[in-house]
Amino acid sequence: NISSVGDVLALNDKKNNLNKITLYPNPTKDKLTLSFETQKNTNTNWTLYTQTGKNVKSGKQKLITGTNQINLDLEKFKSGIYFISFEIDGETITKQIVKQ
Repeated sequence: NISSVGDVLALNDKKNNLNKITLYPNPTKDKLTLSFETQKNTNTNWTLYTQTGKNVKSGKQKLITGTNQINLDLEKFKSGIYFISFEIDGETITKQIVKQ
């Protein structure tokens, strides 16, 4: 039985575990830092893709409550647009990177 609008339209109250996501320098020539804050200790799996979707680099990192960083060395990569996708607690975030 439907008794209210909430029975038909589910609202997602899941709070985002990530805050203040920044990539710098972007565009970059060689090194890139991905900086963000988490609200709890957790883990992340990240993957770097080309603009055509080819997986070119990936890794795992333990995260602590507060500010975290992922440092990437892109010196050997060709110039172009890349995407970094990282998964934290079932949530996937993707950001664009420009390699000069």
